[in-house]
Amino acid sequence: MATTKKTSSPSAVIYTRVSTEEQVGNHSLFTQQKCCEEFCAREGFEVVASFSDEGESAKTANRTQLQEMLAYVAANAKRQNITAVVVMRVDRFSRNVLVHEQVRLYLRASGVNLRSATEYIDETAVGQMMEGVLAVMAQFDNAVRSDRTKAGMTASLNAGNWVWRPPIGYAKGPAGGTTMVHDPESAPLIVRLFEAVAQEGASQSSALREVTSLGLRRADGSTVPLQAVGRILRNPLYAGRIVVTKFGVDTRGKFEPIVSPELFDAVQIALGGGRASKKRHRAGEAFPLKRVVKCGMCGERVTGSFSRGRSKHYGYYRCYQGACRGLKVGKDSLEEAFGTFLKALSVTSEAFELLDAVVVDLHADRVRADELAERHLRGQLDEIERKEARLFDLHFYERRIDDATFEVKSRALREERAEIETTSVTRLSVSGDPASTVRFARSVLGDLGGCWNRLTTTQRADFALALFPYGLVYDEGFVGTAESPWSNWPVGTFEAFDERVAPPTGFEPVPPP
Repeated sequence: MATTKKTSSPSAVIYTRVSTEEQVGNHSLFTQQKCCEEFCAREGFEVVASFSDEGESAKTANRTQLQEMLAYVAANAKRQNITAVVVMRVDRFSRNVLVHEQVRLYLRASGVNLRSATEYIDETAVGQMMEGVLAVMAQFDNAVRSDRTKAGMTASLNAGNWVWRPPIGYAKGPAGGTTMVHDPESAPLIVRLFEAVAQEGASQSSALREVTSLGLRRADGSTVPLQAVGRILRNPLYAGRIVVTKFGVDTRGKFEPIVSPELFDAVQIALGGGRASKKRHRAGEAFPLKRVVKCGMCGERVTGSFSRGRSKHYGYYRCYQGACRGLKVGKDSLEEAFGTFLKALSVTSEAFELLDAVVVDLHADRVRADELAERHLRGQLDEIERKEARLFDLHFYERRIDDATFEVKSRALREERAEIETTSVTRLSVSGDPASTVRFARSVLGDLGGCWNRLTTTQRADFALALFPYGLVYDEGFVGTAESPWSNWPVGTFEAFDERVAPPTGFEPVPPP
């Protein structure tokens, strides 16, 4: 919820965000708010409004408080002299490069810049470069976390464990044991459903009416709808197999099947599908550039597929748009051309020498400011200790306050201490190491081709899309674009596009310069 006030001096709006309910409860929002307020005090901004999204993802712009913040800034920027939106870190603002840039363009249309309380970003060339690096890092980190989650789920599924809510007929297994067990009430009715279709030739609707009359209900007590029956009858989980196509998993589960494989296969034949078919290999993840590269003739993004040869399969990127079909290139050839293109875009060492010096100086200033703030916080903790000692004396020795008053005042001091200690830990942790940031920037932007070669296939897709959210064009053996990676756009690039900016809800990408 936003809090606002009027001002005539240079002012700022604070935006904070957490993505989980657990973070809402562990003072993360309080920590972010305090950190941003202290930054505004150091930089001379008067805070006129604060907006906080609780339990919302940063991958899209469709966040309630973010949209309210954008509307507030558009309506009040001139009247209240708002010059900045302050966040604790860039990843609190967005974890998607395209969303980040769209929202930034919208803010710039009102003359408002983005500022981070713990990272160096501004409108200079170095500041914009750092913001680009941090935005790419935020999206890349989000993608890596997603990959790790998927890898963990895939490993558990391959080990025979069901990782989601059990379907009707099963119940969650005991801790440390099998992941699913038979539900004593619904499992026999699921067996009856399969038998009615396979052995008696009953239709799905008549079989459903029978088991419903016998008491089959979903976990919430509602009856099973007819449209769900087909999914139940085709679900190999009931025959003890875990088949998750998008994760490439087809294995036997470590739980007792409800129906036999023979009964399951008989149902598939009755439904007209024959035996349960083996899942085909999905080639999607093998083509990391299909979301990025466009056909040089029609401008549509390409797709990828394998063609069977005499002894092996060959990968190709293709354009299948309408009657165009103007592109068919070998997977290795296109990805090699993309790697060559990345090498030509790598940032020069001279630019990093300037970045080194600027970041080190600014970091030193921030560290000194943090040290002063930390001493102030420690002084506050010392004062609380003195108050606690005095309160103890008043209650136990001088008997001037009763038990109830002592408990209320003690609790207030404990809460005050907890808030200060949380702020203190945060200030120590956000100081950071400027050398590590520059090293990361060098390792990525200084060697884009090498970074590409070191990534996994899945990571390559996210990396390429983060660098080129508007896509690339492949034509006559070369990959190219009129834009450089947006993280390297020069100062002043965005001013020409201010008149095109609209609130980023369901937006179309703004064309690159």
